[in-house]
Amino acid sequence: WLRAVLTRGLALRPAERYTNIDALLTELERRPRALRRRAAASLLSVTVVAGAVLTSQLGAATEPCPREDPQLAALWDAGARARVRAAMEDAAVDVAAALDDYAARWDATRRESCLDAKVRGAQSDARFDRSVACLEVRRAAMAAIIDEFKAPELATTLAAGELLESLPSLAECRDPRYLDATPLVPPDEATARGVDEVRARLRQAENAQLRGSLGEGLALVERARTQAERLGFPPLLAEVSLLHGRLLLAELRVAPGEHALQAAIREADRSGHDDVRWQAQLALGRSALDDREDLSLARERLRDAEATVERLGASTPRRVELRVLEGQLLHAEGQQLRFDERRAAAEQLLDESERILVEAVDAIEPLRDDSPRVYARAAASLADLHADRGDIAAARARYDESFGRHTARDEAVRKFNEAELLVGVGELAAARPLLDEALALDQQHFGPDSPHLAPDYLLLATLEWTAAETAEAAEASEVEVSTSRRKAIQAGERALALYDRHFARDYEERLAALALLSSIYASLASYEDMERVNRAIFDARRETRSLPELWREHNNVGYALIEQGRFVEARNWYQEFRADFDAGPAHALVSIRAYASCGIARALLGLGQLEASLPEFEQALGELDVAAEGDDAILYGPPNATEREALLAEARWFYAQALRAAGRDLERARALARKARGWYQENDPAAADEIDRFLVKSPN
Repeated sequence: WLRAVLTRGLALRPAERYTNIDALLTELERRPRALRRRAAASLLSVTVVAGAVLTSQLGAATEPCPREDPQLAALWDAGARARVRAAMEDAAVDVAAALDDYAARWDATRRESCLDAKVRGAQSDARFDRSVACLEVRRAAMAAIIDEFKAPELATTLAAGELLESLPSLAECRDPRYLDATPLVPPDEATARGVDEVRARLRQAENAQLRGSLGEGLALVERARTQAERLGFPPLLAEVSLLHGRLLLAELRVAPGEHALQAAIREADRSGHDDVRWQAQLALGRSALDDREDLSLARERLRDAEATVERLGASTPRRVELRVLEGQLLHAEGQQLRFDERRAAAEQLLDESERILVEAVDAIEPLRDDSPRVYARAAASLADLHADRGDIAAARARYDESFGRHTARDEAVRKFNEAELLVGVGELAAARPLLDEALALDQQHFGPDSPHLAPDYLLLATLEWTAAETAEAAEASEVEVSTSRRKAIQAGERALALYDRHFARDYEERLAALALLSSIYASLASYEDMERVNRAIFDARRETRSLPELWREHNNVGYALIEQGRFVEARNWYQEFRADFDAGPAHALVSIRAYASCGIARALLGLGQLEASLPEFEQALGELDVAAEGDDAILYGPPNATEREALLAEARWFYAQALRAAGRDLERARALARKARGWYQENDPAAADEIDRFLVKSPN
């Protein structure tokens, strides 16, 4: 009983201590019934004893700041360490060693902050309270990851490195500029407990994202928002909106993701949460850079983030984050100039990008252990630039640096990573032996049917399919082309089988394997297989309703049904597609609805229902006209301009055929065919020849 009272009195976090001496005395007065037989004077002696114990505990360390935090020690004790080490034995990183390191640095940071406030007088009580709150967030993050590691899903084991790198910086909890940019601590103990619960849920959502379960992450964020709104602590709402926006962007849901980030900025401004403000601005800048259509918007958002950081005071990780974004932006601008054949100007921008990224890597190198994600992003960005400029050796070296140091399967991981880089830059001959060796090592370590081999097979499928496409373009022998295609299909199906057996249906890498197989089967006109894999993607995305580009698989399944001559099924499928659209949010792109209308029209045409097909074709063309006027709101990832042009050409060409077959408005049929011909001439010369024959045969 007395130990519990003293532990609370010594609590590091202000909200957990007694509010005043009267509260302490009241708690002491509530001692167990057996003690109440003592004389009233004993209360004074107990109080004196309590003070003596308190003094002796503090004096034992000769200062009021213990070297180890008991709560952290209980969280990461020998039992927890043993369970994590056993459960994560197959991870590609030494998880227990990394957590040992983080715990030791957490204790050291807590103690130094305490000494600054209570011994050295170098820190105000208000800033110390913020430092304690900062450390609580980090301890909660560590607790959430330990829970993941004690009984891990397979996806957790595969994402162990990313999860460890996501642990927040500890140096920030002693950085005055960072602490001053964070909001005040919660006003009372009840609110503080509620805030801790919400932040723990946000951490779970981030962990779910890192192991590839975006749908789960979004569901956790929605529950966190409900709790945060009930608590009414404004800074917490800003944190919820920030993570919500990041998860939506990770799903490629750009418009709602950016909307959430803008909300985070507004909530941060209202609550004084300047750190959330700059993080949201940085995420908006990256979003515009990823889009590549308007790099001026990316530069504008970069300037906004720079202004915020300048006002707050630029810590090294913040400066590096901004410099990396600037280097990436210059890289993208240089690529645009190179595409426009302005090579001299392009090389100048790429030189400047390289200079900035080298400086960023050098600046963050001393803080690599504390800010591993910042370091990884800087090194990977520099590797991308080297690869783009053809310096593969430098790219491989930098790319290798971007991965963690505590590797247990160094050789297999390194070979896989290098192979992945080489495949990305088209160096297939150099990538193949590295990938073969990585696959052999993983088979030896895990066994031939281990799900750990799924990423190896997926990369092998990508490599072989790229090799087949390259060989075909170079007019290589049919044997060489068909051999690579066969290997690509075998590897892709093998990866898919492993993902199906061991992972959730919406696991990100499983969807990537399905998408690759869909592309392969479509190009081979193997429409039955194409339908199979697209239905699998559609089912996974339909189940969560949160994953992007659902309309693409909806259209692809219908397209495969039409190509197989299954017109009744295709009509029904596209009618469901359109009903889903009409029941969805009003801001969904009308060009997506055009896919459904065109699909229905083509299915009706295939069934010989000419009159019924004509208004559907007309409707599709009208919807595409509306889309061309600038409907840029996004629901599940919009059709881009190239996709809309392809659909427009297809709608015109099949509408022309329907009009002629029905004997209706033959002049318009010819006009539609002529308009469609340009796109087909560039993309499908055989179809363009068919259009020429159509125009010759059709009467004026």
